[in-house]
Amino acid sequence: MICLAFEFTSRRRSVAVGRDGVPLAESVQETGRETPVFALVDRALQTAGVERGEVGRLALDIGPGSYTGIRIAISTVQGWALGTGIPVVPMGSFEILRRMAGGLDRPLPWTFAVDAQRREFAVRTWNGADWDGNVRLVPDTELVRWIREGRTVLGPDLDGCFGTLPESGPEVLAGIAGTRLQPAATELIRLATDAVPPLPPETLAPVYLREAAFVKAPPARPIPGDPT
Repeated sequence: MICLAFEFTSRRRSVAVGRDGVPLAESVQETGRETPVFALVDRALQTAGVERGEVGRLALDIGPGSYTGIRIAISTVQGWALGTGIPVVPMGSFEILRRMAGGLDRPLPWTFAVDAQRREFAVRTWNGADWDGNVRLVPDTELVRWIREGRTVLGPDLDGCFGTLPESGPEVLAGIAGTRLQPAATELIRLATDAVPPLPPETLAPVYLREAAFVKAPPARPIPGDPT
């Protein structure tokens, strides 16, 4: 089974192609703010020597992470799946990061942290056998305290997040040195095997920990000379 995987939750955006859980190729975009989805797809397929029509499964990371990136991945996968009937397997960012963290040789427990903006991080802790509770939001000052206490904190782009934080300092930056862990589409390929049941594409939704809130815009201001 050929699987095509989309990972757009961090600044490292990637698309990977694999067969039966084994990655064949990955294309990556790490610069700029745009996500050239189909350029990444075409590059990965071409490198793997696979045609679009051979893809039999789609996988994607639904977060937490970049809200815009996750939305792009969801809309791409939904359109592809609804047009072809290909099954879709969504995965969470923390499960991908947990699988990747084994290669870093860091002491347990591992606390994974993803920037949630507004000086908050989405976090979850792995104790070596199971997750300690659900994903939750914590303020950045709490994460700084954990790092100073020597806890293993892992996640994407943490060096950039803490480099400009007033409460941070050299000891905090030293504490996260070498812990940058970027989720990769190749890990999605390994996880989204035939043993994982697919979900209907129309049910896909991002992992977003804040309640959506909208502020009603004020009445339109009249513009002189505009008949409308």
